[in-house]
Amino acid sequence: MTTTTTGVQAPATRNQPLRAVISSSVGTTIEWYDFFLYGVAAATVFPQKFFPGSNPYIGTLLSFTTFFVGFVARPIGAAIFGHYGDKIGRKKLLVFTMVVMGVSTMAVGLVPSYEVIGVWGGILLTLGRIVQGLALGGQWSGSVLMAAEWTDPKRRGFTTSFHTRFADYAAARWPIPRSLSWSWLRWFHNAGRVTMASTDSLTNELMARGFRKLMRWPRGVDTNLFQPRCGSDLGLPRPVFLTVGRLAVEKNFEAFLALDLPGSKVVVGDGPAKQELARRYPSAIFLGTRKGHELADVYASADVFVFPSRTDTFGLVLLEALASGLPIAGFPVDSTRDVIAGAPVGVLDDDLRAACIRSLTLSRTACRSYAKTMTWDESARCFLGNLRSSGALLAGREPKSALVSA
Repeated sequence: MTTTTTGVQAPATRNQPLRAVISSSVGTTIEWYDFFLYGVAAATVFPQKFFPGSNPYIGTLLSFTTFFVGFVARPIGAAIFGHYGDKIGRKKLLVFTMVVMGVSTMAVGLVPSYEVIGVWGGILLTLGRIVQGLALGGQWSGSVLMAAEWTDPKRRGFTTSFHTRFADYAAARWPIPRSLSWSWLRWFHNAGRVTMASTDSLTNELMARGFRKLMRWPRGVDTNLFQPRCGSDLGLPRPVFLTVGRLAVEKNFEAFLALDLPGSKVVVGDGPAKQELARRYPSAIFLGTRKGHELADVYASADVFVFPSRTDTFGLVLLEALASGLPIAGFPVDSTRDVIAGAPVGVLDDDLRAACIRSLTLSRTACRSYAKTMTWDESARCFLGNLRSSGALLAGREPKSALVSA
């Protein structure tokens, strides 16, 4: 960055912001090309050259492990080069990181194979990959900062949206304290102009956890795709109780699958818990991943949508089900309660089986009518309104799109 002798940033010329963006983009493109070129070689060449064991699967796994360490090194490189970029200038550091990436990529190509130097080939390959990761981390962060620093200060800023209970999901898998995760999330989101949350209860919770500058951003559903369809039938005993989502431990699908219900239980989705759930509950029908019209057909073929999650911030699948004319059965938690909002379109009860049975008596027409009040057009209008209110969207720069037309 150009500075005066007093250390104050010199006024930018008219073309300087454009030059900064172009130079950052070119450098980033070159470095990412080198970074991912390694990935191609890790899948096709390195297993045979550096890990020629008796088991080819182990060789491939070891090869991709060397690919992985580059991603671990990236944030370290960002911290190192970011620190020195502040001291000696980003332009010099960006040029240096490009040289380092080029040299390390060439060095990786010159590493002798296992037949020549044995295990040292794999070790040198890993070291070269670490250097690649350090270089890319420094270049990527530096190029973004350089481009941002040359922009008009009045146009800087970003907004965030809170979608996932990362702290709860991380704690369910690893021994990571929730307080640590929440501290990191709070630091990240509070740096933006505004944080958007999907429901009032989530907004209140985030406010209580120290999040600032919160705004409501409701979600929507494509009511043309998801709608009741005459003749849709899965050919299963009725009533059909359906659930849709990523099959993972935090989604609490076992609470649904363990129920003693009449008819059929159908699960749509994939995830790390699928095999175990299918093994433990063989009477349930696991349809795997469905998208588009195939997914819409499954919704239209069911009688009740069961949402057993207690941790979701907002279940878009709830809106898809309602648009398809399905009543909701779930636990009385804030995220589900906020979607239903007291309308006669679902039953929430700590006794999930009772909620499922009582949902059979609800009007499918009422479910469809309720969902039609929550469209993506309205969601987009609210989103743009939040951007204007926060100053992230300048006057006169609103998107010209039929999506947000009045």
